Amino acid sequence: MSVRIREMQTGDPPLLHHIEHAAAGLFATVPDPAIAAIAEHPPVPLEDFMPVLSGGPVFVAVDEGDRPIGFAAALDLVDCLYLRELSVHPDHQGRGVGAALLDAYIRRARSHGAARCALSTFRCVAFNAPFYRRRGFVELPLDQAPRQLRDRFHDEAPEGLDPASRILMVRRP
Repeated sequence: MSVRIREMQTGDPPLLHHIEHAAAGLFATVPDPAIAAIAEHPPVPLEDFMPVLSGGPVFVAVDEGDRPIGFAAALDLVDCLYLRELSVHPDHQGRGVGAALLDAYIRRARSHGAARCALSTFRCVAFNAPFYRRRGFVELPLDQAPRQLRDRFHDEAPEGLDPASRILMVRRP
């Protein structure tokens, strides 16, 4: 499948909000009941989702009709492009959409001179850390991470989940 990636447009946020919630349903397949419960959460209100789409570039994967099917939202930090979220609608998962979005994010980091790409994700969820590991990301222990990355990591830790279930990952762009 050939995937076209573009920047976010004015009418995209409600569609991306829908994609985020639909993609979260995949957590129901995770054996850990605490993580699987994420799939049962109702969607956050659109206004609470909007900050995810600010502070950096948002790459949108679209179908032949220019309808969003996935997105990657990043945050510009000092010398780092931080991936806040990568979501692909369930109807389009497993077709290279996530990899294409990740490639766009890495290209952006490289073209803007970022020293590293970074993200936090679930350590043992097959479609999280292993996905990024296959694409060159490695764990960065929190005690070795710059303060801004440690702060982001802690800000993104889902409430009620064991912090050890999460991992900070980095790679060179």
